[in-house]
Amino acid sequence: MVEIVPLYESWQKSPSDLEDLKDIRRGFHTLKGSGRMVGAKYTAELAWSIENMLNRVLDNSVAISADMRQLITDVLAAYPDMLIAFEQGTQDYPAVVPVWIACADAYSKQQGNGFSYAALFAQSIDSSIDKIEKNNAIV
Repeated sequence: MVEIVPLYESWQKSPSDLEDLKDIRRGFHTLKGSGRMVGAKYTAELAWSIENMLNRVLDNSVAISADMRQLITDVLAAYPDMLIAFEQGTQDYPAVVPVWIACADAYSKQQGNGFSYAALFAQSIDSSIDKIEKNNAIV
């Protein structure tokens, strides 16, 4: 994460720079492998989905979009907390992780025009808030 975030921030300023994107992809590859090695399967699968999406961008079979960049931004913002959750054994991962994986997989399969990541993300967040409010009302 220490290497990926600055690279990603730099790449955001010049998204045509594929060298930085290669290094970002390599960082997700490392997160995937390390996660699988230590049994952090949930975070490893998320890293794999982003890595695979970036592989498709790098092989020019998929064009990077604003939604894809936002997806990566959101994943990077949440990843440190997910690693802490794994380390502490809490399994307290964001409810949106399956949405992130599904979106990255869809982008990898050139299905990005069939949905709006921003809308799915907002819907997922609204659903999580509703669950929390219902649980708090029960208590």
